[in-house]
Amino acid sequence: MTMRHIVAIALAAALVWASSFLWLRYLPDSLVYFWDLREARGTIERIETFRHARGVPPADLCALNLPCDESAHLQYSAKGDNYVLWFGAGTYGFFATLGYDSSSKGWTVSHN
Repeated sequence: MTMRHIVAIALAAALVWASSFLWLRYLPDSLVYFWDLREARGTIERIETFRHARGVPPADLCALNLPCDESAHLQYSAKGDNYVLWFGAGTYGFFATLGYDSSSKGWTVSHN
């Protein structure tokens, strides 16, 4: 096998891998869901501003003039002083639910 054959095989394998989108599973979630997380972080800032001004988080996202029905991209649930904000994101055949919990101030990701 010549060097030209080895290079051609390596190039073909790289093209198949790059076009398959299976590699998205191995990227950090912060890159794959960048725009979704950006929207969610903006909403979290608005919720925290509301909570700081009133002492409790809003009952729903409608209080922030954001979409709050079941078809909205961001979903929200408040319980006492804490809240959870989450969204589902489909990416090339994979589906993940990303959620923010105000009690732990952390994100969780579940791949389905």
